[in-house]
Amino acid sequence: MSDTAVMNNNVSEQTNELTAEMKNRRRDLNGQQQKLDEQETKLKKSRRNRCIFMAVMAVLIIVMLVVKYVVYFRPENVKEDKQTKAIAADIDVNSLQVMPYNEDLTVACQPILIANSKDNTVKLDLISPQNCKVLVRAEIFADKKDLGNKKLKLFWHGKVHPDDESLVRIGATGWVRPGEMIEDMKLDELPTRLSDVTVRFTAVNPANYNISSGVFDMKTVMHIVDYEGNMMDENGNWVKAG
Repeated sequence: MSDTAVMNNNVSEQTNELTAEMKNRRRDLNGQQQKLDEQETKLKKSRRNRCIFMAVMAVLIIVMLVVKYVVYFRPENVKEDKQTKAIAADIDVNSLQVMPYNEDLTVACQPILIANSKDNTVKLDLISPQNCKVLVRAEIFADKKDLGNKKLKLFWHGKVHPDDESLVRIGATGWVRPGEMIEDMKLDELPTRLSDVTVRFTAVNPANYNISSGVFDMKTVMHIVDYEGNMMDENGNWVKAG
């Protein structure tokens, strides 16, 4: 074989090797590009899903805030309380705090409140005597520093009532008619310790609930007990009662 033939054969082999190497590199590049495209597609999809999720959450938060805001400013629709009962003839009024506001409004109530930690009820014994000429209700307010289980409620209270005396309503009755009483009130939240509370009595004209017949407060103390011999002290610790 001539030198020229050998050279041509070597060149042909090198050319084939280069062609094969180029094909392999092209295949590798195509594979890498495909992986990059797949990763970019997944990244775009992840970003899109994240944006959709954030948008949905933002809308839900805004809706919840608007609803909560409206609830706080919407006039309260107070109805006659369904938990009332007729005043018993043998009830001991001497143990209650009798408060004559004026000739139309007189109420009686427990002078010191005892709350049950198991069901969030408080012994109230709110009485509207037969000679009372108006409808009356009771609301219980506690200081913000004595609460804490409902952070959202405290947050909105601070936003809606930033300049008040730091009192938050923790329970309320409906309207009580003359000759009726309410023994127990269900509370939204119990104070976290023995604390001072305010019971606010509000009266309205029976013919028109929009006509006020008086508002006055009673300052008292709320004890929290478990009716198993334990009660909370002023630091929020359970101690033996008595």
